[in-house]
Amino acid sequence: LSDLNEKQLELLGVALKREKYENGDRIITQGEHGVKFFFLLNGHVVVNQRTFKGAKEVVRKVNEYCTGDYFGEGALLQDAPRMADVVAVENCTCLSLHRDDFHHILGDVQTEMETQFRARVLNGVDLLANLTDEERYEIAAALVVETFEDGESII
Repeated sequence: LSDLNEKQLELLGVALKREKYENGDRIITQGEHGVKFFFLLNGHVVVNQRTFKGAKEVVRKVNEYCTGDYFGEGALLQDAPRMADVVAVENCTCLSLHRDDFHHILGDVQTEMETQFRARVLNGVDLLANLTDEERYEIAAALVVETFEDGESII
């Protein structure tokens, strides 16, 4: 957010809302339509992804964030459902930014945020675990989004 100008920072300050969560509260629910972006003022959260193996639900921790981090931008940047649950593992205070304000205020920096988001997603890929943050960022910057229809061959 260091690229924001003074007017954008002023708008951001007005638009941010303080929210408190207790240990165990689900801040984001996988599959829901995302309407908020969060800055973690204090506390610690984990990011869990739920999948199914047959009839059994499997929950896998894919990331965690602590004071000073941000989360929830992926669903807003991609206009897609939430990819994972975000759960407070201690009492937390967040500043939230509504979807409309996110796009209005942060429009100029969304390309950089998209690359950073992709790099953070790659952080949860076991195959890339030995890469540095810089190497994951380079891969993320090179990724191209492609969309396929149901039943369409990918390879």
